[in-house]
Amino acid sequence: MKYLLILLLFFSPLSFSKELKEKVLICIDLEKYINKDIATSDYIFGYIFNNKSANYYYNTVMDNGMYDISNIINVKYNLNAKFIIIELRYGNLFINRKSLEHSFNNNITARCELAKDEKFFFDLLKERKNKLNNEIKKK
Repeated sequence: MKYLLILLLFFSPLSFSKELKEKVLICIDLEKYINKDIATSDYIFGYIFNNKSANYYYNTVMDNGMYDISNIINVKYNLNAKFIIIELRYGNLFINRKSLEHSFNNNITARCELAKDEKFFFDLLKERKNKLNNEIKKK
């Protein structure tokens, strides 16, 4: 029994990694935007997890002031008992595995939710981009 418990503890991060594969997290920035509801937020970003990396997609403002969708492909991540750790050039981002709070330098910067699929996430990104660009064109 003791050896079975040791084996389960040894393989538990690997099994969570398999569960994380093809999962999509959608996040909203809590510091930049007052609206905290993902369904109606102007700025969203998120991660699509693969076996050993994640693809990071986000709204960005281009030089002409219009919004577009940008990405960073194959971002490395690690798992521990409490966090998904996203490794970026400027430092690590942490996503609490239980609460899905997104933090940097011990400050919660965003709230995330599990999306039903990639299509939902990309549709939401495009919808926000179009909404923001239409508002800019009206001005």
